[in-house]
Amino acid sequence: MFKFIFTLVLISSTHLFAQFFEEIVPKPRQAYVRLVYSAVFFFDSTKKIYLNPQLPALRQAQEFNQELRLRGIDTLEYSYWSDADTLLNGVVLGYTESFINNLFYHIPDQKVEISETYPGKEGYILDIMAQQAIIAGCDTNGLHYGINTFFQLLDKQSVSNGIYLCRVVDAPEFPIRWFYYPNNHYVGANITKAKTIWQEASSYKLNGLLLADSKFSFLWNYFDSPRYVDSLMSVKKFAKEKYLKIVPATFSFGYSNDFLFNDPNLAAGLPVRNQKFVIEADTARLIPQVNVTLSNPGFENYNGNNFPGFNWIDRPGQMSFVDTQIKHSGNASIRFEIFPQYKNQNARINIRIPCQPYTLYHMGAWVRTENLDAGDFPRFLVLGNTGRTLNFKNTGIGWNTNGWKKFDITFNSLDNDTIGVYWGVWGVQSGKIWWDDLILEEIPFVNLIRRPGAPLFVDNPYKDGLIVESVDFESLIDTLCGRKPYNGVYTSYHIPPTFRIKSSGSIHNGDTLLMSYCHTVIIYDDQVMCSMSEPKVYEIMEQIFKSLDSLLDADTYFMNHDEIRVMNWDNADQERGLTPAQILADNVNRCVDIIHKYKPNADIWTWTDMFDEFHNAKAGNYYLVNGDLRGSANVIPNTIGMANWNSDSADLSLKYFSSRGFPQISAPYYDAGINNIRIWKEWTQKTKYFKGMMYTTWRSDYSNLKGFSEYCWNHAPYIYHYPLYSVKPQGNLYFECRIYGDVYDSGWQLTSAYLHYIDGTGKEDSISYELKINSDVSVSLNLSDSNKYLKYYFTATDNHGWRTRIPYGEDKYYILGVLPTSVINENIIGDIELYPNPIIDNSTLKIEWNNDIIFDNISIKDIFGREVITIDNINSNEKSINVSELSSGTYYLIISNKYYTKAVKFVKL
Repeated sequence: MFKFIFTLVLISSTHLFAQFFEEIVPKPRQAYVRLVYSAVFFFDSTKKIYLNPQLPALRQAQEFNQELRLRGIDTLEYSYWSDADTLLNGVVLGYTESFINNLFYHIPDQKVEISETYPGKEGYILDIMAQQAIIAGCDTNGLHYGINTFFQLLDKQSVSNGIYLCRVVDAPEFPIRWFYYPNNHYVGANITKAKTIWQEASSYKLNGLLLADSKFSFLWNYFDSPRYVDSLMSVKKFAKEKYLKIVPATFSFGYSNDFLFNDPNLAAGLPVRNQKFVIEADTARLIPQVNVTLSNPGFENYNGNNFPGFNWIDRPGQMSFVDTQIKHSGNASIRFEIFPQYKNQNARINIRIPCQPYTLYHMGAWVRTENLDAGDFPRFLVLGNTGRTLNFKNTGIGWNTNGWKKFDITFNSLDNDTIGVYWGVWGVQSGKIWWDDLILEEIPFVNLIRRPGAPLFVDNPYKDGLIVESVDFESLIDTLCGRKPYNGVYTSYHIPPTFRIKSSGSIHNGDTLLMSYCHTVIIYDDQVMCSMSEPKVYEIMEQIFKSLDSLLDADTYFMNHDEIRVMNWDNADQERGLTPAQILADNVNRCVDIIHKYKPNADIWTWTDMFDEFHNAKAGNYYLVNGDLRGSANVIPNTIGMANWNSDSADLSLKYFSSRGFPQISAPYYDAGINNIRIWKEWTQKTKYFKGMMYTTWRSDYSNLKGFSEYCWNHAPYIYHYPLYSVKPQGNLYFECRIYGDVYDSGWQLTSAYLHYIDGTGKEDSISYELKINSDVSVSLNLSDSNKYLKYYFTATDNHGWRTRIPYGEDKYYILGVLPTSVINENIIGDIELYPNPIIDNSTLKIEWNNDIIFDNISIKDIFGREVITIDNINSNEKSINVSELSSGTYYLIISNKYYTKAVKFVKL
């Protein structure tokens, strides 16, 4: 009869999970509903919040009452527990106190204990009985997450203001569960938006965010701005309230525009060497040493659909045509029109032309587009002798220009004496594009940078003597370099400054001058890199960190070393005689020193790409970096955490850093959908020193935070089982469970499922389950009638290699009975077994102990200590007691002799 009832209960319980625990976000590591009890935990006027009198969790108690108020439930009075209490009427909030574990011990269920290490950092145990709810955390975050789960259960269950009796044992898989959040804290609406998103992230048990703001690089300009400082302090306070660690982003090497707000001349430079000028009317006129003038820039010369003056043009008469009706100037332009048969082709104009090495050039065109569609926007491409790309600036040409528009870029020829120049579109699909009035010319001084490590040299090759700025010529400054519309914003092309001689100086009209200088360059839309070798950079970096730390006072900082695309060309770099890898490593070490000067114990993280020999630190050219980036990971501290985003070579990259002892997190999503997050989780499955995940969006798309939280907290398969605890470990026992898969993975499969057990013989064995998901499965285990002991656990594995075990914890088991002395080889005074417990539809309580000790007296007392049943003359180690007259409630069985007394709690329903 008992086994039949128990089986029915298990089926109902596992179905009940589908209604409740499946909806908890993120899914807990171990959870079950105690449907064997026909009771519910309700809030009423008698219940209180019980706290440790020595170390009360007052903050969490306030949070609990706040959640009650949000649901229209009366708040609970605080009280302090007493060590003598074994059952309380209300909600117990605590940590790893012995009192909490004593409460767990007196619950008629499988035994569980909480400690600093179990369930684990940020873990918790939530246990709900009809009268008492215990929420215990391994730490403050764990207690907070336990409260979070409690109220998720309250919200998702059909019982009004009540929760079915249950237990949850839970802890995150990863200690780092961050999301990337860039923000302009000067805008009030951004603060409101941030708090909404952060609240959602916190509700999913994420625990930190990488906070970026361009103003972090010049915070001292806002110290007198209550608007900005108050906003920043507001989000700092909010994050703390939501158990979110703020990890400030700092030291912008790569995307350095915010740093360059402090001094635009600190941009990394490319060299122009011995550019030739002649002085006319007190100003310098450029004299190109190699003529790059185009012979047919306006397409005025044509023969049919062919245009002389170029090396080649794609598909004349098929895709490219002369157009005498639509043109910018003159009589003609060239039109590319994409017909269906030429989809995915390229539409380009090319010329290969000699050039002067280390010279600054201007390239441009007038362009018109109509309904153009292609794999990439139209661009200007310049290739050097060996195929190295010399220009990475996006043109800004759109799919529909609404008429003619002019577009310009600049590039440096570097060490090339011949270049291949392209105006074109790659991978065209449809639409039209016109080109007219192409430009290719040598120019001076655009984005000229002036600093000690990027000097201006002016030389008269025909006269001796030193030419001195401000003495022989007026100061030469490009006032538009990094200053339009404000500091840190650079334009690829603008009118250059004019070199003017001073009337009292040594330069005269008619003189020939050779000038050498450095200019900076823009990558893609607006990326400009700052110098890593100029001393002033580190003076500003220290000021940046001091200011940032004074406001945010964080314990973890994130260095923005990422996609550093210009390096090791200007004098500041070259005079050091270092490789790019050595320059980078030195920079990182100096940044670490600055952080630890003010925060000795701060954790430091950065992006992986610039240190990764399977990513951007490969052999060969990386954008406009001069030299080899390999090897920097060998000379920076391996205490720096690495945020890995190398999706193309993830396995090699992860091993590269783990083999060097670096802690790592992954930076999945990249606006590529939830599947990217799942795949990154799989890639990192066996990575040493792996610490977690950071949701990384560049489009402010936080729509997948929920799914992300599932992956960084837990993983499928999810096993749910209501454990046996009052059944004798004999005869035929039924074990039921329910397994759930990964709802975000359409290809997810369950590959194995086992019940593992150890009986009284001490031998371990296992039985496989049917591979079904989202439904109850069961196996029967046939034990001998003489067996006294059983411990068991479940495992399940999926097609991605993830293995789940319950009960949670590799050394945890569900236990039935008492281990015989012949197995454990020691004298047990006697764990007492009562069954069934709780008593349901039974009038008989059976008592059993497993040794030869003789007890003289058995009594049953109620919770007020009143004796309700007494039995004398005990002559065996097994006894049956008629409890049919007992009303429903909690009782204690007291069994004793002159040496021993033992009390065991049981419940009658």
